[in-house]
Amino acid sequence: MHRENKKTKIILVVCLSLLLCLSVGYAAFQTNFNVKGSTAITGNWNIEVTNVAVAETEGSGENATSPSWTQTTANMEANLYEPGDSVKYTVTVQNKGNIDAKLENVIINSDTNSSAVTVNITGYNIGETLKQGQTKQITVEIAYNPDYDGIETSSEAQIVVEYIQATNSN
Repeated sequence: MHRENKKTKIILVVCLSLLLCLSVGYAAFQTNFNVKGSTAITGNWNIEVTNVAVAETEGSGENATSPSWTQTTANMEANLYEPGDSVKYTVTVQNKGNIDAKLENVIINSDTNSSAVTVNITGYNIGETLKQGQTKQITVEIAYNPDYDGIETSSEAQIVVEYIQATNSN
């Protein structure tokens, strides 16, 4: 009987030890683990059109109003009288921030008789990077369509430059 008591006591101690270990383990996994901290982001995103200027006129083409611009848009208007007339504008875009930017798109919004006028944009490549402090010049040409048989026309054109943050792999 003494042996059975000893075995019973050992089994009881082992069971209690196992129960204690399971309780501690369960409590450890049920505890919330909070990580607290803070960081400061010091990036400055500032891509903007800084100037729009008449670069060249062809034929009788003339600038109709002073070009204007806002953050990422440039507005131009040209008067065109006959085939061969055109007005070219230089749009300057600058990265005034400290985050490199990638050109995602250039959108043309045109208020024109589409058969009378063509709007062409050159001097850019989609995906090119504009690093902090750099400027980029884009040429916008509003031209009389040589296939148009109508009379003189006026054309307003607006371009919108869309940039996104450049990544290290760009």
